[in-house]
Amino acid sequence: MKGGGCRVAFIEWSKCVDHERDAGTDFTEECREKTMALRRCMMQYEEYYKPLLEEEEEMMAEQTLVTPDTAETPGVAASGTATKTENA
Repeated sequence: MKGGGCRVAFIEWSKCVDHERDAGTDFTEECREKTMALRRCMMQYEEYYKPLLEEEEEMMAEQTLVTPDTAETPGVAASGTATKTENA
């Protein structure tokens, strides 16, 4: 990430995240603007950052598979089926 057209945006985002983690605060909230700036930059250089953007899309798709009902139910996988420990 320190290469390519978004080098500066990444460094600023990384500093923000490190600072907020050290402070024990929610970096996702506190660094929202820097995160959005980094994302916009990555979209401008989409060809260069394509592997990272695709990975992010996959992670977001996986998160949508986990519904609140299954995420909070112990022993139930995202598919809604029981896990081995529940069947034992």
